[in-house]
Amino acid sequence: MAVHVPGWARRTVGFDTETTGTDENARIIEFGAVVWEDGLKVVSLTWLLNPGEVDLADPNIRKAFEVNQIDPDSLKDKPTFAQVFDQIRHALGQADVRVAHNAPFDQRMMRQEFQRAVKQGLLKLEDGKAPGRHITLDTLAWDLVLHPDARGRSLAAVAERWGVSGWEAHRAAGDAEAAARILQAMAPKMPGCDELADIQALAQRKWQAIMDAKRARDAQNRAR
Repeated sequence: MAVHVPGWARRTVGFDTETTGTDENARIIEFGAVVWEDGLKVVSLTWLLNPGEVDLADPNIRKAFEVNQIDPDSLKDKPTFAQVFDQIRHALGQADVRVAHNAPFDQRMMRQEFQRAVKQGLLKLEDGKAPGRHITLDTLAWDLVLHPDARGRSLAAVAERWGVSGWEAHRAAGDAEAAARILQAMAPKMPGCDELADIQALAQRKWQAIMDAKRARDAQNRAR
């Protein structure tokens, strides 16, 4: 059954990355994009990506593969991010509204991959210029706006809060679908399109401050 949403949210594309970690050396190993229109899934796309040489002895990298259950050996014959960049850009261009959970993370991972490919001469800077206008929404930030006192901001916690279930967790297309469905549930409670960017920026700064404080507490606890 179609869901009635504001006009700006009629057609959206959810996206997600699965990566080998979270730092500046992390590589994308899977990218997913799911196009939704009027609450119905239109297209679901996913790419497994060859990250090149990764240190599987690194406990953080090993943990990342354990979480998403992707076999590193299965990626050896897959394309690189640079090789499928045009396809990914086309997928994201299927809607003016893009959405991800903790979107700044996925955007940073994509930016790192793009910059790496430019340095290697595989892509050009102008390749990164998206045609037209678009906005990227962050379901984590909007959950913070709409449920400021709630506990838990993981994708699973936010999905449960907004009545979304039944997706393949920790895989790119599944998590992209979850983000798109959460946005569909949130959209009727969100302000008009002109206000979205400013409100979201404030929420993202608030979340960053929360995470910075948590990391500081953790560091103090480890030092004791």
